[in-house]
Amino acid sequence: MLIGLMGNVCVAFALLFTLPVQADTMTLWDFNHFDGDARRIKAAGGEAAIVLDEAWTDQSIANPAGSRLNAVGSEEAGRALSLAGMARNGRRFELFLPMEGAVETRVSAAVRRSGTGFTTLRLAVSTDGGKTFTDNSLWSIGETWAIHKTDLTPSEPSSQLILRFEVDGASSSRGTLLLDNLRISCGPAGKRMPEE
Repeated sequence: MLIGLMGNVCVAFALLFTLPVQADTMTLWDFNHFDGDARRIKAAGGEAAIVLDEAWTDQSIANPAGSRLNAVGSEEAGRALSLAGMARNGRRFELFLPMEGAVETRVSAAVRRSGTGFTTLRLAVSTDGGKTFTDNSLWSIGETWAIHKTDLTPSEPSSQLILRFEVDGASSSRGTLLLDNLRISCGPAGKRMPEE
């Protein structure tokens, strides 16, 4: 299982960018400094991290060339996170988002797959600390880079929002999914998230 731990996103980023909690905040994983071996991948410019579980072996994780899609500013394409292998169909990663009341949240990323790679990335959401999850959206992944995004509005205030991504559809041991420029943007409830 791949478990991504993203601590203090909406709160800590307010400190990083010196913005109040009610202002828009953002974090980013561009994977440009990811070496393909680390089991903990820090967000660019922050303490939040993706943590890779031991189920994702060295053979199933790599850092190939990435994309400029969904990048912030004039970032170069750099590197991406690659996840591979049909034996890992159904594996997940989770993003933990500490919240202060209901906020608008946008999740976006540049994603592509190989011909036999993971065809879907399913997003489920929990507002009760992971006790229950509600399916939210299903990203259908193509063989060329494309931006996928989902807007979330919690139905009730929650101290923590957990986003669970599940990969599926790989049909060979070499089939891959590439993920780059994963962004989480937060803003006050009722505010329309700006187009990226």
